[in-house]
Amino acid sequence: MRQILLTCLVLASLCAVASAQCSITVNSSNGYQVEIELIPTAIVAPTTCPYGYNFNLEIDYKVTFKGNNIPNQLWKLQGTFGCDNFSNNFFNLPNAPASGKMVTTSNSYNNDTDCATATVESLGCTSFSIDISGPGIPDQIISCNAALALPVELIHFTAQEVDKEVQLTWQTASEINNDYFLVERSVDAKQWEAIDVVQGNGTTDRLSSYETVDASPIATTLYYRLKQVDFDGAFEYSPIEVVNRSSASTTDGIAFPNPTRTSVNIPHEEGSPIQVFDHLGKEVTGAINWSKVNETSMNIDLRGLASGAYYVRAGGVVHRVVKM
Repeated sequence: MRQILLTCLVLASLCAVASAQCSITVNSSNGYQVEIELIPTAIVAPTTCPYGYNFNLEIDYKVTFKGNNIPNQLWKLQGTFGCDNFSNNFFNLPNAPASGKMVTTSNSYNNDTDCATATVESLGCTSFSIDISGPGIPDQIISCNAALALPVELIHFTAQEVDKEVQLTWQTASEINNDYFLVERSVDAKQWEAIDVVQGNGTTDRLSSYETVDASPIATTLYYRLKQVDFDGAFEYSPIEVVNRSSASTTDGIAFPNPTRTSVNIPHEEGSPIQVFDHLGKEVTGAINWSKVNETSMNIDLRGLASGAYYVRAGGVVHRVVKM
């Protein structure tokens, strides 16, 4: 389920073809899309190399913006390419729409003597990692291997709030060796936690539908993605879905004292569950104690937690609390 989108584009589908072309589509929350096409075309190396050689990679590239609210440029667009025995070879891409040909400047060293015959295929230079950020696009790294066959063809992945929960649904058009999906959540699109595991359908050419529910969303804005894992452990990520929870009730004012060094009082209806999450969305309820203050209030003892911001969920309300 690669976060890449080739000319065989199927909605949010992620594809790879036999030719060493890698295309990536990134959707922004502002309504525009960034399409990046990368084709490794040649190995740039000396003609003789009796003691090994340094080489670079020639790449055809194209950066295209589509959709609505298109910005003048991104904040960051750069990447690395990897070969079978060489990795982390940095290169820059234009932050605005452009196309052309570039030669990397990493000067990777190969101690073989095949400089006159080395090709993109012989050195295995077909993997890319793109680091992108911009208006409506949180900082993220997207991997793409143009040489791999498509393990899972994702038709769509959506996340939406339903009755104070977040419902996640996705469909695949086909699957190859698909073991399972790891559903991941984040409050900042950088640090992720797994909230569910959904079994895949192995190998199939039939339409497959999946769904799960985040029953305890912990913030007003949340990010979700799928990590698709093959039977051999290989994995790829889906595009990120953003949920802005219109019905979320998140407040600092009702919880007091806030900030606190020891404990905090929150409104609480008897019988409703209490959950505590850290700023990354990881549940830490087991590290706290609570006691009843009166019929409408509960005292939450936070002394077992490190300093930082926490989210206390009581009934349908989420309170942001700062532990000093």
